[in-house]
Amino acid sequence: MPNTYISDFKRIVERQPDQIALIDGVHDIAWNWEELDYLIDRVGAWFSSKDLNRGDSIVTLLPNSVETLVIFFSCARYGIGMAPLSQSSKAKEVSSWIKMIDPAALMIASAAEDSEYSSIRTIKVDIDGEFKWVGESALSPQEDQPCGLLYIPTSGTTGHPKPLVHDVEILWESSKAFVDFHEYIRGRRFLNILPMSYIGGVLNLGLIPLSGGGSIVVVPEFSAGSFFGFWKDVKKYSIEVLWLVPSILRGLLKLARRTSSDVIREQSRSVRLSLLGTAPIDLKTKVEFERTFGFPLYENFGMSEVAFFVSEHQNNVAMRCEGSVGQVMPFAKIDLRPISDRSANIDMEVFDVYVRTPFVPKGYLQEDGKLVNPVEEDGFLRTGDIGRWDENRNLILSGRSRDIVKRGSMMVSLRELEIAALEFGEVEEAAAVPVPHEFYGESSVIFIRMKENRTAADIKPENIKKFLAQNLSHHKLPEDVRIVDEFPKTNSGKIRKDLLAESLTSIS
Repeated sequence: MPNTYISDFKRIVERQPDQIALIDGVHDIAWNWEELDYLIDRVGAWFSSKDLNRGDSIVTLLPNSVETLVIFFSCARYGIGMAPLSQSSKAKEVSSWIKMIDPAALMIASAAEDSEYSSIRTIKVDIDGEFKWVGESALSPQEDQPCGLLYIPTSGTTGHPKPLVHDVEILWESSKAFVDFHEYIRGRRFLNILPMSYIGGVLNLGLIPLSGGGSIVVVPEFSAGSFFGFWKDVKKYSIEVLWLVPSILRGLLKLARRTSSDVIREQSRSVRLSLLGTAPIDLKTKVEFERTFGFPLYENFGMSEVAFFVSEHQNNVAMRCEGSVGQVMPFAKIDLRPISDRSANIDMEVFDVYVRTPFVPKGYLQEDGKLVNPVEEDGFLRTGDIGRWDENRNLILSGRSRDIVKRGSMMVSLRELEIAALEFGEVEEAAAVPVPHEFYGESSVIFIRMKENRTAADIKPENIKKFLAQNLSHHKLPEDVRIVDEFPKTNSGKIRKDLLAESLTSIS
């Protein structure tokens, strides 16, 4: 069976060789489709010169850059697995992935400090848009060979994030299905601002634009200081499609409230629409966004395990209500099932949300190297969300049935946070709860009970915060640490997280 990722890519090259495919927004360098195709094959030859072969895998600690994206495209083409980890990942996290994946090499930026992982070969990559390090020779792809694999961090079901393993061929087919459903994004220019260390950055702003014959502008990962530069890039490169998360959307609105509406419309005049993922936003914010910027906002719902959007709420405010994530896409099915482990604070009219698509992963990679498929026997996967249908068959989400928060664009396991806190020698019990966040949409607060004869007077919350920061990536850290003398508990001894959450308010 032909590799459709390779054959489809080659057909697009033949159809539009001179059209722009990729732009480095940092160094202002562009590649047309023919040049990008050749560059991917040059990286393939470079892999071979570094003794990286089909069936091998690599872990990368690279920034959002054209280099990272092209390395991914080449890995997919030449059958090499890639695990793109965030540069902010802590040593403990990286070591865990290296142990599970057993990669042939770790790739880091040339400007980074020498690798502290002596057990694995390190390859350095120049991040300058020049690609001088790959040489001029190129490999020729074999269409009858399988694609490489993508290892993506997930929130984890046991507290410790596990790599979710996807076949890039499946991700490519998922991307084509998404473009077929959203015909209006075919051939458009996207701005890549989301981290490439999670599936949204790779799929939304890598495979989806190119599978539809469009183009990508790559800029550094979005940060709190990026808002002015964001609109500058949008205008400079005539961006047509934006892919946002709630935290970025709210930041853009804050900036807009302090800026002339004429200036905003001038900066954003090329934008045709914006897509929003990770979590629903409130109706008031959606309406304000569309009125402010003058282009529609389409909300999506999905997850990494189903590669990955399965419903969308398009620009029809009249049919909306709070929490709505729209109607099911034609290639997916959603099933609402009774919640088996209802707590006292879960509405009896909501249900567990299950999803089925043809784009299933190979599974979660365990510490012993085995893959565990998250899909149940009937082909459905439990999302961890709870919700209901409205009268128009829109899916309304009302929370989650497991300890996961969506902080900006990142999924965070509260259990992982609790486990990390328990490693602090003076902590006896820990309970992390979600809390609304003005900027990120959702974040967490962790409650701590110290060991016997230890109190808040003995151990300051700042000490625990510092300890957590040494062991967890920044996006996993809680907004606050609260020390309590006792936890409210059920008769069976379980901590009443609902009561802890009730004591908190939104955090900005």
